[in-house]
Amino acid sequence: MMKNLNKHSSRPKAYTIIEVMIVVAIFGLLSATVYNVYGKIHKVANQEKLRTEVKTLNNAISIYQGFGGKFDDITDPAAIIGKLKSVAHSDVANRIPGLSASMVDARLSLKMQTNDESKGNSERVVWNPATNQFVVASGGGPGISSFGLEANPEQIPEPEERDFVHLYAENSTWVWEYEEGAMPTFNVPTRVDVTSSTDVDDGSVPTDEVPDTTPDPNREGLQAPTIDPFPSEYSIRDYDMPVTLGNPNRAGISKVYYSVDFGPWMEYSGSPLNISQDMNLAAQVVPKSRKDYYASAMTRGSFEALPVTLAPPIIDASVSSFGAFSSRYSTVSLSDPNPGDPSYIEYRMSHGPWQVYDQPFVIDSEIYEADVIVEARSKSDNIYYENSENSSSVIDYIPFSVIGEAEAEFHSAEGSWGLRWRQTADDNFYWGRTYNSYGRYINGLSESFMQFDGEGNDDTEFGIRFDLGYLDYYNGSILANTGASSVKLDLDLDLVISGYDAATNFTFDFDLINTSNYGNYRGNGSDAWGSADYVLITQSSQTNYFNLQGTLLAFTLEFGDASSNGFAEFDEFHVLEERAADTRVYGTLRLATDQEVQQNQ
Repeated sequence: MMKNLNKHSSRPKAYTIIEVMIVVAIFGLLSATVYNVYGKIHKVANQEKLRTEVKTLNNAISIYQGFGGKFDDITDPAAIIGKLKSVAHSDVANRIPGLSASMVDARLSLKMQTNDESKGNSERVVWNPATNQFVVASGGGPGISSFGLEANPEQIPEPEERDFVHLYAENSTWVWEYEEGAMPTFNVPTRVDVTSSTDVDDGSVPTDEVPDTTPDPNREGLQAPTIDPFPSEYSIRDYDMPVTLGNPNRAGISKVYYSVDFGPWMEYSGSPLNISQDMNLAAQVVPKSRKDYYASAMTRGSFEALPVTLAPPIIDASVSSFGAFSSRYSTVSLSDPNPGDPSYIEYRMSHGPWQVYDQPFVIDSEIYEADVIVEARSKSDNIYYENSENSSSVIDYIPFSVIGEAEAEFHSAEGSWGLRWRQTADDNFYWGRTYNSYGRYINGLSESFMQFDGEGNDDTEFGIRFDLGYLDYYNGSILANTGASSVKLDLDLDLVISGYDAATNFTFDFDLINTSNYGNYRGNGSDAWGSADYVLITQSSQTNYFNLQGTLLAFTLEFGDASSNGFAEFDEFHVLEERAADTRVYGTLRLATDQEVQQNQ
């Protein structure tokens, strides 16, 4: 059965052509309204911008004429603006009693209307030669449609050189040098004429109220402005310098203008100027009414910079001396007494190469082993800061040295049950029997004998052995069980160690080793050295310790350099049977190790 599909169709209903046309018309009406409103706002903004720029130009024109500028018969707007950009020649800049720099930005550019653009009633800026002012007009010939700033430096022309009617005298005794000529037409400095063709009242002074500019002997000359501090030579550390301009004239009749480095003249606001070294500053008081007052003479000068000599660095060493009885290390810090200056520090040690200082450094006495001279200086790459003198500090090195004498005493001999020993002096020692129980001398026997001959020593260094004297030893033939097996040696040292008195006493144990004799033991055969008796410094007594100036020192005794009938090796001294020999006795001083220090605490 067929169904009616149109009655309950779910397809959306389409817009008619009339509905679409109505919507398009509404959007068009809204767009036209918005565009029209935006266009009016944009036009008003451009007009206001143009009027503001004209006021600024006319103010610059008034100042230009007030300080001797002339337009003559010029009518071309571009040429007028070129005059405003003109500057004084550098040869006469300091002789001008007025503003010598350009009145407008050198980048100022203008856009002229075409003939077609000028046919409408759009606003344009034209030159009025009758009043020497720019005005805004809505008709007439082509004018300036807009102003801008040239972005390309290469397109900015060199400014013209301006001529001046009055100059301060260069060589004559007169105040002025001038040329006869017609006086220019001056306008009041604050007057801005922006009368447009629509006669808008913007508060400018009407042309019929321009004051008479004919010289009037009744007019007063204004006093020149003050500059505090006055341009002169100042230390480079005084810059940047706040400089204040003062107006000594009665309030309300004048304004102060200034120029920096022959740049544009600006009205002084009262706030200090920030002046850097080598800047030129000029200032002048300009009357508000030229009918009653003349502009003042110009006050100008250059702020020169005097170089300063930097102060030398301060040297601080953790210790003033190092070496045997003081610290091994000295940490050196350098401080700069020139805060705020563009300076840095260099240093050197013992006339070595200069280095840039960036952090404290350490000097090791074991590397230098001599006095270390630390020198430092303050330097700068700025031409206004001269390098300081060198500061210096000496860290004394206290080297180890030993000067003095040694004396010895033998005592406390020990041996077998039949020991016999005797002394004829403290520094000698005899032992063994050579006679029988009846007191009769046995032929072929002789006592053994030792003697220490102390002597003075030369200066020596730490860890280097030095002479104490000689040990003489005669290896005799004695009866059995009468010899000594050991003896003690007291060594008295009267020394000066690194400048400190060090009188001290050490006890050393000598073991007397009696070897068995066999073969040819008297030195004529291969068995001789095997039968030789010897002296042994016991290991336990070989090293002694003592404290000097808070430092624990170790003293070691040893043998060396024996004569022909003996030989020595460190702690042993061997002598052939029935022969005499001698050996050098050496001592060595050194710093005790950490372990030795702990053991002796």
